[in-house]
Amino acid sequence: MNEHTKLLEAILLAAGTPVKKSKLQKQFENLPQVLVDLKQGLEGHGIFLYETEYEVEIVTHPDCADALRTFFEVGAEEISPSLLEVLSIIAYGGPLARSEIEKIRGVNSVYVLKQLLLRGLVEKTTHPEKKHIIWYAVTEDFLKYLGVTAAKDLPEYAQLRENIMNKKTPGENI
Repeated sequence: MNEHTKLLEAILLAAGTPVKKSKLQKQFENLPQVLVDLKQGLEGHGIFLYETEYEVEIVTHPDCADALRTFFEVGAEEISPSLLEVLSIIAYGGPLARSEIEKIRGVNSVYVLKQLLLRGLVEKTTHPEKKHIIWYAVTEDFLKYLGVTAAKDLPEYAQLRENIMNKKTPGENI
C-alpha cells in the first residue's frame, strides 16, 4: 500500500462518517486512482470502501453483519412480510408516491410506510417538478447495509423494476 492510499485509509477511518470527494480532492491530486488502490487493498477484508457520487466512507463489510450483531449482542429487528413487500417495491420501483405503492399492492400502505420511515429504511423526497408530491425512496443506510451504492446495483434490478413499473396504472403520470 503506497503512502497516498495509507493516508486516505487513515483519513476515512478517523472521520468515521462519509467524507466529501471535493474535500479529498484537495489532499490527493489523483483521487480516482487512490480510491481504486484503496478499494483493491481492502478486498477480502472485513471493511470496504463505500463510495457514492459525492462521498466515500470505510464501513464494515455486509458479509460480517451477522457476526457483528452476535458479538455486540444486537438483535436483528424482524421485518414483517408487508414491510418487506413495500421496501422491495420502493427499492426496485422507486422513488414512488404513496398512491403508486398502494396501486401496486392493492391496499392502504400508510402504516407500513410509517414503520419503514421510523426504521430509517426509506425517506421522503419531493417530485423534482411538482413539489407538492411526496415520493418514497430507500435510504443511503439501507443501500449501505446491502453493500451497494445505488438501487440499480441490486440483484436482478432491471427485470424486477420492469415488473413493478408494469403494475402501476397504465398511462398514469404523477
